[in-house]
Amino acid sequence: MAAVNDSRLDALLALAFREVDAREANAAIDAERSESRRRSYEVVLPDGATFDYLLEKVVPRAVYHLESIGAHLPACEGVFFSIFVGERLYFVAAGAVMRAAADALGLAPAELVRRFGPAAPPSSPPLLLS
Repeated sequence: MAAVNDSRLDALLALAFREVDAREANAAIDAERSESRRRSYEVVLPDGATFDYLLEKVVPRAVYHLESIGAHLPACEGVFFSIFVGERLYFVAAGAVMRAAADALGLAPAELVRRFGPAAPPSSPPLLLS
């Protein structure tokens, strides 16, 4: 595993059930989808990204998406994360990602759903169209 200079992110990536070269991404993701009959939630971490980046930018959108498709927290059945870090691609069970996020934030998975799920209050006022 490539070091990302963030022990919490390294620990999350260590939970990967599969790791491949990013150049093999399309074939690897397709194979995992067909073999496991699960969906892929793809995340590209920018250079220098930390676990905090994942918590701030990825987790809110992922919670919304997972809840919207019926892959409810905490287990997130039927979904795995495809996490691109540099030239590597890591497959991590969605439930493991969400548990790590909830633990890091000191929140129960139900609170993540309340804050970020489809029924959460909007983070900005609706756009009024004239």
